[in-house]
Amino acid sequence: MRIVGYARISTKDQGANAMEQQVARLVGAGAEEIIQEIESARGGKATRYKFNQMMEDVRQGKIKKVIITRLDRISRSLPDLRKILCDFQKSQCLLVALDDNIDMETAAGKFQINMLGALAEMETDRLSERIQHGKYHFRQKKHASHPPFGYRVENYQFKIDKQLFLCTLDQVEWSKSQIACWLVDHYLTNKSLLGTCKAFIDKFGYQQFWSTGFSRWIRNLTLQGHTAYFPNSPKCEIHYNTHEPLISQAEAKEIENILKFNKQLGGWGSSTQYPLSGLIKCKCGFNCNISNGGYGGNTKYYVCSRAKYKQCAKKSVKYDDLEKAIVEKLCDRAVEVAALATSNQSEDSDEIKTLKNQISSLKSMGKNPIILSAIKELENELINKSYLSKIVPANKDLVFAFSQPSCWLGASASDKKRVYRELVDSVVIFDGVILEVLLK
Repeated sequence: MRIVGYARISTKDQGANAMEQQVARLVGAGAEEIIQEIESARGGKATRYKFNQMMEDVRQGKIKKVIITRLDRISRSLPDLRKILCDFQKSQCLLVALDDNIDMETAAGKFQINMLGALAEMETDRLSERIQHGKYHFRQKKHASHPPFGYRVENYQFKIDKQLFLCTLDQVEWSKSQIACWLVDHYLTNKSLLGTCKAFIDKFGYQQFWSTGFSRWIRNLTLQGHTAYFPNSPKCEIHYNTHEPLISQAEAKEIENILKFNKQLGGWGSSTQYPLSGLIKCKCGFNCNISNGGYGGNTKYYVCSRAKYKQCAKKSVKYDDLEKAIVEKLCDRAVEVAALATSNQSEDSDEIKTLKNQISSLKSMGKNPIILSAIKELENELINKSYLSKIVPANKDLVFAFSQPSCWLGASASDKKRVYRELVDSVVIFDGVILEVLLK
């Protein structure tokens, strides 16, 4: 029969000394075998492998005595502690807790075990409450912690890290903040997470990020001058403009647009060079991929991504036909705007008069919540219509230019990609037919 000493520390942060002290005391109390475990204070049974194995040996009668320093080494929850003690009693295995003077052979000892277990659970809950109160106070003071690359924390505030960090082979010295600005500029120019990470390695000679980490870093609100707590949680708490930013709001918006667009890109290989990639959707709800066809493979088509698995229609739509449909829709929108721009500026248009009459009629019907909601929607629509109807004549030539297909089709691929992404929501196709072009 074995006499086992069980030593556990809550986290690695407690250090090796805490574990050594427990082991020394257990050996001094007569333990012939020591089981050591490092585990979170609130960890469940499923994660305490060595403890679970020890308890299995206790239930099988392989252990005569278990020695611990305190009861909270085996459990901080009273219900769990009671189950553990029940296993000890059924197997007639003795439990010795050095600091708590526990003797399971007496009624007083059993009572003391239950009382100490309840006190341990209460103290753990109180500790958790104190920690939560401390964190709340920390957030209320807008204190900074865990600075992203390019920042440091000074007096609990984020400060741009301007201290020299490295020197490149061309004898140029860089601070972390300068490197951070270089990363942002490179990404805004090249619009590639992986490409920016590779360029960083080539220039600075070491790896600071890879794609996933760089994506998280460049979206970090700290870089925009804000302090955020729980940024990836529904309980996200943001304090705006708490320190000097590295990224302007315009740059942050452009970064989000690039990330969003790149995420929805469809196609194989070099599909990202095509302005329509990511905008073409199938009626089934999936993205469409670009493929080659025709003589010599020079004709581009878009087809549902599920077609190659025989889960959707195989018929595709030519790239040129899709772009013509988009341009036609954009030209129609430009004509609508131009019509508003050329309308009589001194008088309201019939459409605006109608909206005003509808709002006036609804206001006379009382303050029912449904009526008030309808009035609000009509007022918003009236504001938009009124703004468009007051476009200054100097912009009319520009508006009319956009109503010409050659204006769109003659643009460069990079300009098309940027403009289409800003103006077009999606193009829906199915079985070789263009169903709908949706503008934003």
